[in-house]
Amino acid sequence: MTDPGRDKRRRIVRLFATRAALPIATALAVPRLRRGWAGLPILELATWMVAEALAENEVANQIAGESTQDRGTRHLMVGSHMIAWWAPLVEGGARSAAPPSRTALAVGTIVTLAGAAMRISAVRTLGKDFTGYVHVKQGQLVCETGLYRHIRHPSYVGLFFLNVGPSISLRAWWSVPVVAACTAAAVTQRVRAEEDHLVGVIGPPYADYLAATPRFIPAPLGRLQNERR
Repeated sequence: MTDPGRDKRRRIVRLFATRAALPIATALAVPRLRRGWAGLPILELATWMVAEALAENEVANQIAGESTQDRGTRHLMVGSHMIAWWAPLVEGGARSAAPPSRTALAVGTIVTLAGAAMRISAVRTLGKDFTGYVHVKQGQLVCETGLYRHIRHPSYVGLFFLNVGPSISLRAWWSVPVVAACTAAAVTQRVRAEEDHLVGVIGPPYADYLAATPRFIPAPLGRLQNERR
């Protein structure tokens, strides 16, 4: 029998090694990025990564990891997120060493922290039903509490904010649309796979929730979006 606490620690170390370590090393190695303002977005992403891993249910994640329901979309999600780590560093390292404005840093930080808060709120609301994979269990109930009362996918909206926030912080304006487009494409594919399985397993209760609750944008804008669709 595995130890969930030990497994969680190992996963956090693995996440840090595969996602955060190299961007941190790059920021320290490139003179133009060896500034506090360049490291702030990386620190924010790394802090969120650890906080969300701590909030997740490790056993549920391990079980979900054996699922094949995501249609390959996990690779798209992780790929778009890694672009968010690297794109602002690449653009920032290629230009002058002038620091971004305080306004850009503040706005980018707010966007990043808002995304982190949405993600962790979604994790806590769903509990064992939240995993990094598409995995719908028999008997799973529709969640209509917390942010899920207003939109169907707050965790993916949060990921979008998390991904674009660092580029805003560093005024990496060319990377903002790149990161936004990659994240939107990955999330769209993931949502299609996830909603198909939710409807297939849960049935009418989720179909009713799908029809009544906006996908990404809260009402009234989200309701108008649903009506048009």
